[in-house]
Amino acid sequence: MWMPRVVLLVLPVASIREIDKIWGGTDGIKRLLRGSSGSLGHLTGTSTHDLGIFKGTADLQHLRTAVASALSSPYSIVTFSTPAWEIPLDMSEDPPYLHAFQQLNASFAQYAATRNSIYLSSNSGKFMHGVETLETDGSAEHAALGFESGSRVPASEVEDNLAAKHLVIQASYPGGPAYFGHAIDNVFPRVLSILPGAKLAGHRVSVVVPQVSREFFSHNTQVLFERMGVQVLEEIPQTPHRMAGVTNVASWDRLMRQNTRNIIREELFRGLTPAACADGTAGGDWSNVFLSRRSGTRNGRAVEGEEVLEEKLQESGFHILDDPGKWPVDELARKLYTSTCRLVGFAGTALLNLVFLPNGAKLVEYNPTGLYADYWEWAHALNMSYVHAVPSLSISADEADRLVQLATA
Repeated sequence: MWMPRVVLLVLPVASIREIDKIWGGTDGIKRLLRGSSGSLGHLTGTSTHDLGIFKGTADLQHLRTAVASALSSPYSIVTFSTPAWEIPLDMSEDPPYLHAFQQLNASFAQYAATRNSIYLSSNSGKFMHGVETLETDGSAEHAALGFESGSRVPASEVEDNLAAKHLVIQASYPGGPAYFGHAIDNVFPRVLSILPGAKLAGHRVSVVVPQVSREFFSHNTQVLFERMGVQVLEEIPQTPHRMAGVTNVASWDRLMRQNTRNIIREELFRGLTPAACADGTAGGDWSNVFLSRRSGTRNGRAVEGEEVLEEKLQESGFHILDDPGKWPVDELARKLYTSTCRLVGFAGTALLNLVFLPNGAKLVEYNPTGLYADYWEWAHALNMSYVHAVPSLSISADEADRLVQLATA
């Protein structure tokens, strides 16, 4: 049976350490924090849906229904705000998204309140050629979508694009959007802000990752999308479609992080029983998992003495999971959700498997190289227990004992 489609276009990108530039530095962040510039109401033929302030995850249902409703109009803007949230400073590295970050005192910091906007357009992707998204303030994207000073397609084309129910999102930012770590950080939170509403409106969802972007392509990014019913393509279809802009959705926000986890659970874990982690532990071989790098690292961040630490963790009852990236991500996700209450590993992309852990789980991060505190932010956004350590670059047997003690406490 034919079903309509929603498509995400992911364009080529660059370096992993420029996470703050994803939002266009200071200007991009400030735009999100203060809301979109200008009045929405003056736009002729634009349907606006202001959902107010989301105070908790229960309010996310309003986003789902608002997106579904907005897709019935040719041009719509859905806006919502999220409150500032405090986070304990139980780490020593640079926090991610510095321009939205404010230290309050020696023990706590705050991520700022945000004003988020989703632009749903009947313009086709032909207007988006050469337009960068996500790393900017969004103005060029909005114009290409027919908002602000942008042009709109003729009425006959609007009719065809609406009838197709085929929505395209363009995502382009430095660091590799198809790379699994960056996809979890900054692509999935934005896509999943509209995916449930699109499905509610009867749309089928696809993601376009062009061949030129696949230097950093992770197969598990594709697998995770596909397991949520999202088809991954190499090029944007030439058939009628409409565009959406999600540049002004704050992927770092706590509620957007929680929304990402919750939708993954809806799509992947339906009918499964999560591990009971209320007391920080669960029975079984996978209750405590160490993410091993025995087969090597892909980023040159190997640490001397890792094998000593691994042996001691194994002696303490940890399941040693070597090179988790080789697992089909959907299988690993289900295993972690149903079995694991304590996840331990060195700072790196593998730790983002934390999004699959059940409620009450604990994350233990070893960060000897000073990698920015991405996993700290995620763990606290998801209300997880979090333990942080900075081992030396050459771990002795005595230090390994101390690190095991920290992991098992």
